Amino acid sequence: METLGTPGVIATLVVDDHVMLAEGVASYLNQIEDIRVVGIAGSGQAALAALAAEPVDVVLLDYRLPDTAGDELATVIAREWPAAKVLMITANDDDDVVVRAIKAGCHGFVPKGRTAAELLSAIRAVHAGEAVFDPTVLARALTQVNRTRVEHTRGDDLTPRERQIL
Repeated sequence: METLGTPGVIATLVVDDHVMLAEGVASYLNQIEDIRVVGIAGSGQAALAALAAEPVDVVLLDYRLPDTAGDELATVIAREWPAAKVLMITANDDDDVVVRAIKAGCHGFVPKGRTAAELLSAIRAVHAGEAVFDPTVLARALTQVNRTRVEHTRGDDLTPRERQIL
């Protein structure tokens, strides 16, 4: 798949408010031949400014930012920069967070407890057009989606009188 910037190189933006983590991830990725970190952003506003300034292939996005939730920012990115692939990286792998990431258009979800090699593999996979979700996390999220769908449809087909009787 062709990159937005330098051919053969995946332009990556790291969005995380934990500076040490963001710098560590950027330092690791910049050592990889086919990855170029184009910036680090510590907030949603900084991420939007970085995206407006330079083409990005993959956005590594933390879920909790000081000025916005990651799923809200992912929704904006998907709408304004549809070519950029969003890979949610977070310590919070609650089912609800995963569902929100999927609904927001994230291309993948990597818990921060994973290895650097797993993150690198996920970056390359989402850049290539694949969806990257840990099978266990995804199974839990799908169970929640199905449970929510069932809860919202129970009794929806009843008439007002039938509901009154019940």
